Amino acid sequence: MTSTLGGIRRMHCSQLNQKRKRRKTLLPILLLMLLFTPMPLLAQPAQPAQPPQQNPLILGSAYHPVEVRYYDNLLPPETIQSGGAIAELGDEYIGATGAGAFFRIRYDRAQDRMLAEPLPIASPHDAAAFDAAADPVVNREFFRVIDLIARKDGDGWQLFASHHQWIQEKNCLVMRVSAIHLDGNLQPAGGNPASWSTIYDTTPCLTLDTGNRGRIFAGHESGARMAWLAPGQLLFTTGDQEHDGWNQPVAMAQSDAHMYGKVLLIDVSKRSGRIYSKGHRNPQGLFIDKAGNIWESEHGPRGGDEINLIREGADYGWPSVTYGTDYGRFQW
Repeated sequence: MTSTLGGIRRMHCSQLNQKRKRRKTLLPILLLMLLFTPMPLLAQPAQPAQPPQQNPLILGSAYHPVEVRYYDNLLPPETIQSGGAIAELGDEYIGATGAGAFFRIRYDRAQDRMLAEPLPIASPHDAAAFDAAADPVVNREFFRVIDLIARKDGDGWQLFASHHQWIQEKNCLVMRVSAIHLDGNLQPAGGNPASWSTIYDTTPCLTLDTGNRGRIFAGHESGARMAWLAPGQLLFTTGDQEHDGWNQPVAMAQSDAHMYGKVLLIDVSKRSGRIYSKGHRNPQGLFIDKAGNIWESEHGPRGGDEINLIREGADYGWPSVTYGTDYGRFQW
């Protein structure tokens, strides 16, 4: 006999044993079918696009439960990639996926729902050039648009994006801050969707060298968060991208000659930057409170995540000092 609870079928031991015997017999047959069946016969029909669906979620915390509303299918699935960000522009928002697709995001009070409208803004990063140059084993998801921030510009906006950029003539990559001017309707000024200008590039340009672990691109450790310290003064975080003295031979977070593993201060008008603090691994959070304190959250190695109060000129230790251990090991 069987009973069903919550969609899970429970069976007596004798029935389970019979099913296991059948599975052992069927498994080789299924494998042969998969190996010799032509691929078109295995293809699934294309699924129709699903409408955006609002969902409720309650998150527990140490003090109060937090009610969250999130959306499935708000953005077209073909635009989704790891990374991306959202920035506030007045009473609405502009968002970008990691792949560099841009959307105006606003709340429709009459319909009580979020709307995402595609914007005619080209991606600031050249994913095709990187894809052509990189080794096949490299994770393309990590080459991406990472953060957005904006400031008022007359009747419109100046939008800044942080992202990876492949420098084709040098066969290497940098972390870049680019900017584009948008009119009041969030359209590219002058009608050119690709009118991005370069504000800052990290140095040196990183080649895709194989390190001790065989990894040649660690874009998931790029940091790339931005915050306004003062008008025209932009803080920009950079991860060490596993150039930590172990995965790669040089510990760049401790080197003043390498703009990686740092919090940088960029002068937007001069298009130049300098080290504000160093010794960071993967600084992915950056926030300046009302008192002017700079808070940074940092992904460390296993057990070594940090929240830091950033002081100009300070060294936050990585990789010489950490509370974490290397993944898969119990040391650093």
